[in-house]
Amino acid sequence: MTIPPDPAPKQAPPKRTRHEGILAVVLIYAVFAACWILLSDKLVQMIFTGPEQIILASILKGWLFVGVTTLLLYGLLRRWAAGDTAPKTRPACFPQIGWPHLALAAIIIVFTASAIIHSFIAQKKIAKLDPSELYAKVAENATWIGLTCALALIIAATGLYLLRQREQLALAEAVQQSQAERISALHLLAALADSSDDAIFAKDLDGRYLLFNRAASHFVGKPAEEVLGRDDHTLFPPEQAKMLETTHHRIIAENRTLTEEETLTIPGGERVFLATKGPLRDADNKVIGIFGIARDITERKQAEAALRASELGYRSLFENMMNGYAHCRMLFDNAKPQDFIYLDVNKAFETQTGLKDVIGRKASEVIPGICETDPGLIEIYGRVALGGQAEHFENYVEALQMWFSISVYSPQREHFVAVFDVITERKEAELALRRESNRIQHYLDTMQTLMVALDGEGKITMINRAGLELLGYAEHELLGRHWFTTCLPPDDENIMNSIFQRLIAGEIDSSEYCENEVLCRNGQRRLIAWHNALLSDEAGQLAGTLSSGQDITERKQAEQELRDSGERFRVVTENIRDAFILVDGKEGKIILWNPAAEAMFGYTKDEAIGRPVHQLIGPSRFHEAAATGIAHFTGTGEGAVVGNTLELPALRRNGEEFLVELSLS
Repeated sequence: MTIPPDPAPKQAPPKRTRHEGILAVVLIYAVFAACWILLSDKLVQMIFTGPEQIILASILKGWLFVGVTTLLLYGLLRRWAAGDTAPKTRPACFPQIGWPHLALAAIIIVFTASAIIHSFIAQKKIAKLDPSELYAKVAENATWIGLTCALALIIAATGLYLLRQREQLALAEAVQQSQAERISALHLLAALADSSDDAIFAKDLDGRYLLFNRAASHFVGKPAEEVLGRDDHTLFPPEQAKMLETTHHRIIAENRTLTEEETLTIPGGERVFLATKGPLRDADNKVIGIFGIARDITERKQAEAALRASELGYRSLFENMMNGYAHCRMLFDNAKPQDFIYLDVNKAFETQTGLKDVIGRKASEVIPGICETDPGLIEIYGRVALGGQAEHFENYVEALQMWFSISVYSPQREHFVAVFDVITERKEAELALRRESNRIQHYLDTMQTLMVALDGEGKITMINRAGLELLGYAEHELLGRHWFTTCLPPDDENIMNSIFQRLIAGEIDSSEYCENEVLCRNGQRRLIAWHNALLSDEAGQLAGTLSSGQDITERKQAEQELRDSGERFRVVTENIRDAFILVDGKEGKIILWNPAAEAMFGYTKDEAIGRPVHQLIGPSRFHEAAATGIAHFTGTGEGAVVGNTLELPALRRNGEEFLVELSLS
């Protein structure tokens, strides 16, 4: 990085071209003057013969010489000045004009003196004049020639003065332009630095800050005025300042740009910056410090760490998941699936199947006879591998003598992934239970769990097979549909949707368990017991719900029927006129004692319940026989009095014995 140059131009020695220009002017003037002197006299002598004509011609020749040389000198100086003082080529140089100008004046004087001497000699040769007349003529000529010389000197001096003024004006314009460009560059640099969200700074060789932009001030919590002129020890802890100081010296010593991550403690806590630093140079390419650009990458580093942790977690889940996993490539013959090769398996695969060292081998080699005994399994895998829909099914593999619950999908053509669980024990239990009772089987079927996930708008993002079967829809018919509009009865739709929206907005606490009805495709309503969990996005904002539901319609109906039946039984027993006593079948203890029994025997319900019936209302002489009969009935379900109506003695609370007509069932 190079800082803008100082606007004040430096005095540079005159370039060689300026000396060459002055020398060229002098030589041209000398050659012209010499040729004039040598040739003009010969020409005058050839043209004029009379003394007076020659004198007059000599005077005119001198005036003409002065005029011609003056014009020649002016033209040369102007051309030289115009080509040599242009600001675009020499905007910052003043030529040293002392001795060249003196040399030019000396040459003019020398040639002027030569012209006067030559005029004197010519006058002397032309005519034998009286010395006083000769000197008068010469003096007259010398006067005019001297005046002409003075005029030439004045013209030359004026030209040189104008030349210098022009150069000074060009220099002033160049300085002004340079200052304007530098100010513009500094303003642009400041604007760029302050508009950047990255920290931009510059330091001198001693590590003191020269530049500190707005973003850098925001990071350290100090205005630039408090930072400029100070080093890192005023901003960071000692060990971090020492680290930055080491980097500073290394950049200057190695004279190269470095990019590295730096962890710094600032008022907002510990942050990670990606810093690019390099040498700072002046206009002469001399290193005068360093510059730096630092970007806060703390969130990116945290995201990378979270991603690595997530990947590690997924890999750990893959290796430790309870389900078996197998990635395979299907082998076809004339588009018909024949066999498959194992490409990757997890530990649970080996644990559940007992198969080892399967990677790279064919299924027919690992499990002999599978292609012949389980062609249906091969057909399903082949169909999915050719781009079919993902499938979930349960299958008995004859070659392994095992039941499997398998979910299979295709990650790419001719490949499939099977995620499975060995359900042999479960299937055997199911088969045994199915043989025992259709009612138990029906109960097991209704206990399948419905799983459904909703986004923040209440749209279905996932629903499992049990849910699809319960509701009577295909998966593609529900995904993306609004759950409350599609799957809830109209009278519950608005209420449940309002509760859901308030839940997502955080206005109410989540309810882990709830019950509500769903509307099946066929119009049937099913009562579902839900267990709900809230889903959050990466920012921690509520993004939806995940719910598991169990169909409790039949259970609720049975409970209601039981309540109704119990209520009917209670009403009947409390309103009949006969004493009605209900005892358990093990110890003969009373569990129900109706109002008629209270009136007949004199004991209240609270006094009677829980006591053995034969001890409460039977005479003591029958206690042993009654206990033996109850024990026999409990063990065999048979008894002498069961199913018959007998007259037996009974005992009231007051000790009165009386006969009762007893029916026992």
